[in-house]
Amino acid sequence: MSDYEKLTDRELSELIAERLMDWSLIKRHAHESIWKTPSIDATTLTMFAASDNAARLVRDRIKELGLVKKYMVGVAHQAWPVGTPASTFKGADDFSFMMHNATPRQQCIAALEAVKTRIPTPDELEAK
Repeated sequence: MSDYEKLTDRELSELIAERLMDWSLIKRHAHESIWKTPSIDATTLTMFAASDNAARLVRDRIKELGLVKKYMVGVAHQAWPVGTPASTFKGADDFSFMMHNATPRQQCIAALEAVKTRIPTPDELEAK
């Protein structure tokens, strides 16, 4: 089990906002936080780990960053964890189905695993 799996959906979504989407936290309240995105000055947190629609934004950003291969490996690890008995494997179609139907939470964990090994481009370093 990775440390990401211990996080709540909100905590996982905050990490996605910060590390993957390049959002900046403006202010944290008890039940809500305000974020600055690259295109919006202030917005509430999107629950990436709990919404299929928001998970699509995660996949789009992974593609933008060129991390699809690392992300897919992460999704595979989430969908078919190490130690799962081989007797439960029903074939390639079963595995493909599990990959395709990964939960938003599983997709977020895979995205965080992919992005943590990413090296920023010179333009990104200059912008910071």
